[in-house]
Amino acid sequence: MNSRAQMGFIGEDLISLLVIVLALAGFFVFINTLFSVHVTGNAESDVYRRTWMLADFLSTEWAYTDSYNVTHARLLDTEKTCSQCPSIPELNLSISVKDLRENKTLCTCGPPVEGKTARLPTALRYNNTNTHPGILEVKATR
Repeated sequence: MNSRAQMGFIGEDLISLLVIVLALAGFFVFINTLFSVHVTGNAESDVYRRTWMLADFLSTEWAYTDSYNVTHARLLDTEKTCSQCPSIPELNLSISVKDLRENKTLCTCGPPVEGKTARLPTALRYNNTNTHPGILEVKATR
């Protein structure tokens, strides 16, 4: 009798199945990497966006209000700065106000943080005749 050994239905297609499994594994690794990069990028840009929004909010919150009840944006009242330190539950914040003319830090809120930084140019009002250039610096990280 002339008998040939048969490998069976899986054995004949073993190489094809191996190629398909490896292709699917590569596809899922690619999708996972793409999704991870997308989520990480969105999280970083979200922290950066929140940092800038907080800097803008603080420049208005700590702004000088004159006798006519007019608020002057980005003209910080040195008596209001750092009087109330804001917090965002999911972010670690460090806020500082720097006087550029005297090259000193007026106040700091929060622990030192290395993260996304927003530096907003402002003016610092000391009294009716004394105004210095300044920087409102907000650093944030998750």
